[in-house]
Amino acid sequence: MSKVYDSLPTPITEAGENVLRAYTEASVPTTDPGLLHTVEAMLFAEAAALEAVGLLTERQGSSSDLMFAELLDEPVFTDLAPTILAMLRFLRARIAGHDPVLRLDPSTSQPALCLLLLAGQALVSAADDRPGTEPVRDALAECLHRLSTAPAEERYPAGDLGFGLDDEQRDEVDEETYLLDEVRKILTEAVPLRRVLTSARGEGGAAFLAVDLVARPDVADLLRMLATDPPAGGADTSTRWRAFAGPASSLIRLEIEWLQPVNAVVAVVLDVDEYAPVLEALTRSDHVQLSVTDPVGQPRDAVIHSVKVPTSGPALRHLLTEAARRRQD
Repeated sequence: MSKVYDSLPTPITEAGENVLRAYTEASVPTTDPGLLHTVEAMLFAEAAALEAVGLLTERQGSSSDLMFAELLDEPVFTDLAPTILAMLRFLRARIAGHDPVLRLDPSTSQPALCLLLLAGQALVSAADDRPGTEPVRDALAECLHRLSTAPAEERYPAGDLGFGLDDEQRDEVDEETYLLDEVRKILTEAVPLRRVLTSARGEGGAAFLAVDLVARPDVADLLRMLATDPPAGGADTSTRWRAFAGPASSLIRLEIEWLQPVNAVVAVVLDVDEYAPVLEALTRSDHVQLSVTDPVGQPRDAVIHSVKVPTSGPALRHLLTEAARRRQD
């Protein structure tokens, strides 16, 4: 028996399985909904969703957001859709070994149900068939067998998934807990950096960021499209700098949102001390070059596709100055 089943109450695991079976059979769950509003239910649901997304990736070669479009378009799940997508990205990052962070808003509705629905849709997509068919039943059976014997939960980095502090809690907690919550805000859904350079080969940019988008195929596809076939007039893009200043270190977060040709959001985080030269260069620049390709080690004649993203140097300068002041206080 795996730790997933051994460490959780049987009514909780049975409730989770009930929801999975209902989704994959296109029926209505019969379990007590109250059983899903527990920490234990969320632990089971996360493990099940990780297993299902792993199975989907093995069978279909991808866990693209498009495979979840049918679930997300269901009117009854409209309120849950943003959470489901964020959780999908978190699970993909775990599978990629990124040790991801996802800080859920304190008001997040039904996180265990979100994960179980995500798992159900992943199994339907893995089987490439309709709910209620034999291939989907087989996918569910394989998922539950893995979960009970040798679960992916025990092989991949756990990451950091949990609720943030609400306003009342932030007024009452100790400083260490408060700072941890602030760090989680900055790190949530950030993608890892492969390489950071102060200039790019063949480009005049002040900084070049090569990002690891294994867990974000939607952004990887968008960057490739923008680099090879940019829309007339350029992409509709907005950026925002944010900062965390702690006693030991300071972090700078760059959030990038594309509104057109498709909507996508990605964030990268840079440690102020580690990346001081690059951040200083960006304070004097109006853009950053973003790429999915690490230029180091590429053939000399290789074409390194990158996308020019507008940024505000003065806004970053203000944040760096404020972060330095707070660290001295």
